[in-house]
Amino acid sequence: MNEKFFALPREKQDRMINAAIKIFALKGYDKAGTDSMIKEAGISKGLLFHYFGSKINLYAFVTEYCTRYLMMELAGCVDAGEKNIFERIRIVEESKLRMLDFYPYLDLFLISLKGEDDETVKECSAQWVKKVEETYKGLIEDGADENLLKDGLDKARARELTELSMEGYKLRSYGAGATPKEMVNGYLPYLNILKEALSK
Repeated sequence: MNEKFFALPREKQDRMINAAIKIFALKGYDKAGTDSMIKEAGISKGLLFHYFGSKINLYAFVTEYCTRYLMMELAGCVDAGEKNIFERIRIVEESKLRMLDFYPYLDLFLISLKGEDDETVKECSAQWVKKVEETYKGLIEDGADENLLKDGLDKARARELTELSMEGYKLRSYGAGATPKEMVNGYLPYLNILKEALSK
């Protein structure tokens, strides 16, 4: 990825990563300004460009970093004995809460990748969205028992329905001023409603 950047103290790395993912998540690639990022991170513009060279390089770096971090942290988080798909989703969401202690805008940034329409980074976004979706699908569907769902509902549709409602809830909650952790926590009661309504 970026050896010079990873030679920095971890605290400084995280400040720069958090500043970038916050501004990219809230503004999208086109409207995200590096001036906002350096102010958020408390560094100089020269330092930012010393490590990344350009805004597009920074975007590519944080997109790959966040995706790999998420996949690594979620690996093995769901017990193979858990058969209810909605419980598997809950476990994944609760695992995300721990990540938000270090990277508060991680979840919102990854959601924003799906809606990124700037041609400059659209291909990069789509590539990593695919990897995140494959990770989620494996964690949530593999090992889930379709027989626990209401007749006519399969695992793929149950997961997709939940993800669509979850992403909509999180985006609306952010618009209402919720913090990233409040967005994830706030959705869990709705997940229970889906579980009760769609499970046998």
